[in-house]
Amino acid sequence: MKELRHPFTIRITSPQIRLLAKFAADRGIPEYQARHRIFELGLKEAFAVQTRSAEAELLGLAEETLARLERLESLCDRTLYTAASAYTYAAHAAHKGGTNPTQLNETLSQASMDAYRRQLEAARAQK
Repeated sequence: MKELRHPFTIRITSPQIRLLAKFAADRGIPEYQARHRIFELGLKEAFAVQTRSAEAELLGLAEETLARLERLESLCDRTLYTAASAYTYAAHAAHKGGTNPTQLNETLSQASMDAYRRQLEAARAQK
């Protein structure tokens, strides 16, 4: 791409002139070249700020997405447990289980956890 040269005039203060002269002297370059480099550095920095904010926004969106996925996984986990418990209770009721409520609750809890674990392992195996 062909470079186009455009003359620009800017006003700078005496302290800025001294900084420019020091910048040029420290690098062993003429002040004209130092002005050019400073202008390029300024442009890069001006656009880098916009890039950083876009990157920060993307990072924020990624973190939000991960948090939502975590909540969704938790909801699915609770739903699976509830479904396993309902299945076990229905199966037990269909087989006319015992009449002792404490023993029935313990048996149903254990059967629900077993059904839950089986379904969770089946779901993980499909990944």
